[in-house]
Amino acid sequence: LEEIHEFIDLYYNMEVRDKPENQELYIVLTLAAYQAVNIMEWKALRASDIDLQQGVIHIPSRRRSNARTLNLQPSQIGVLYPFLQGKQADDYLIALPLSSSYFWAMDLRKLYPKFQDFKQLRASMITYWIQTEGLRKAQYKAGHRYVSSTEKFLANDLESLKEDINSFHPL
Repeated sequence: LEEIHEFIDLYYNMEVRDKPENQELYIVLTLAAYQAVNIMEWKALRASDIDLQQGVIHIPSRRRSNARTLNLQPSQIGVLYPFLQGKQADDYLIALPLSSSYFWAMDLRKLYPKFQDFKQLRASMITYWIQTEGLRKAQYKAGHRYVSSTEKFLANDLESLKEDINSFHPL
């Protein structure tokens, strides 16, 4: 998770301040990293789904996911406030086509070679939630309808696997 913070800070400091047109990418990055929003979810978000006064984002349910309300990070609020000023409540938050996510990922890999794709950010956050808050809270925050979907991310939890091996291995 520390690497995610480093990456987002790096991008924010380099790109968003210098190029306001990159604010959409920054918003997508932070939604993927901090709220584990997937590509189909961020494409469906509307300006009305964000409540800056409460500091929350409501992610509507989709065919394969549950609705959820998650806290925003202070750094997100700072960028979202001016970004939302010109938008109507029913406007889509991000207006770019889905194909742009592929090109964004390619650009981001050049900037930060450890970045793979937006799914990586989502998976990292879900794994972090499992470690810190437990399986059920992680299930809610990820929007998974079934706990088995969240359990798949247990394999990413290498720290607990190492601990299990050390505690049960006879050597």
